[in-house]
Amino acid sequence: MTLGTLLAFILYKKPRGWKFVRVTYMIPNIISQSAIAMIFLNLYNAQYGAVNSFLKLVGLESLQHNWLFETATAFPSVTLTWFLFAGYTTTLVLAQLLSTDESLIEAAEIDGATSFQIDRLVMFPVVKKMIGTTVIMAATYMLQLFSMLYITTGGGPGTVTTNLPLYLYTTMKANNYGYANTIGVVIILLGFITMTLIRKIFGMNKED
Repeated sequence: MTLGTLLAFILYKKPRGWKFVRVTYMIPNIISQSAIAMIFLNLYNAQYGAVNSFLKLVGLESLQHNWLFETATAFPSVTLTWFLFAGYTTTLVLAQLLSTDESLIEAAEIDGATSFQIDRLVMFPVVKKMIGTTVIMAATYMLQLFSMLYITTGGGPGTVTTNLPLYLYTTMKANNYGYANTIGVVIILLGFITMTLIRKIFGMNKED
């Protein structure tokens, strides 16, 4: 979320090539999660993956790992597959920034505000609720994430990368339907609590 927001604040200043970056960064988000999972599965492959190949190329063989199947590296490695979601944040926050009345910026500049002060004190409050919306989207995405984990790690090694949807699936496979229903209820309750907290933190229940 932070990455997407920072990129949006950079792009709204319309640096050279900003439209190209905006479009390029959104492309991965129109690809299915299963396809993205397969891409990362190959990137992290211990024998021929691009990550280990690059480390070998630059003489850092000691840093090579079986990234998705070692306890120490599995969770951070699979977490990095989620950064593509930042494209949604960038697109939505950027749209809000670009639609902001320019008179607000001009007034701040006349008052002597620096570019950083304008971003922090003028533009950020304007897009705060939109950022809250993207945080809700991200939280919803995380609470229902399944295919990415199932294809890349299967929840392993052990249970290092197991989340609730994957746990629900394995519980149902074991024919423990009562426990699986309980997990489903927990996911719903977590979703409700998370959405409520996010809306409160970002002041989304308040009128402008």
